[in-house]
Amino acid sequence: MTAKITKAKNNNGLGPELRLGKVPTQKRALKTVERILETASQLIQEVGIEGFNTNLLAKRADINIATLYRYFPNKTVILNALFQKWQKQVELLLVEMEDLADPTRDWRELFDLSVNSYIAMTNEQPGYMDLRRAMQADPELRNIEQSTNRALAKTIATLLKKRGLQLPEKRLQAMTRSFIEMSAALIDIAWMEDREYSEELLGEMKVIYHSYLANYLD
Repeated sequence: MTAKITKAKNNNGLGPELRLGKVPTQKRALKTVERILETASQLIQEVGIEGFNTNLLAKRADINIATLYRYFPNKTVILNALFQKWQKQVELLLVEMEDLADPTRDWRELFDLSVNSYIAMTNEQPGYMDLRRAMQADPELRNIEQSTNRALAKTIATLLKKRGLQLPEKRLQAMTRSFIEMSAALIDIAWMEDREYSEELLGEMKVIYHSYLANYLD
């Protein structure tokens, strides 16, 4: 997380319960904030959202509680910062889909690569599923997630228009948003509710969206 990104988020209509206390600008402060977030990820994986608290985080990160509160006034601000950091990685995955604008490229292959990368990322990120649960339960955090999903849908819509897909703008946005929401929901079910059949569920997810998107892209 950089100061530039954090400042933009702070000035983007977030309520005070989601804002950083102090935006880090110096190299040392940025390293401190990064250490806090990395430690928070590990702790959430170990103790879950319910067991996670600022006192435990300060102790594990080896900083005093006043330093923690200087940047993160409460637990919700920490969760939001983690979500924003991880969403930046999701945005980087879209780089793999830039070739979607090329009508000669196989869209099925490109979508599969992107989904596979996302699934791998969720497996590698400590505490990711616990954070997902928190995002679903907290209305403010849920609003942030929905805003991110709308932005991702617009990005994919732009690539599809460059590919030559001609649809009314509202329908195009609905189509790409449906794809994103469906994928996120099925991944959540596979990882959080039914790990025993996760591979089968994720395989069926690809079958579903191949059939769905074929109506527009074939």
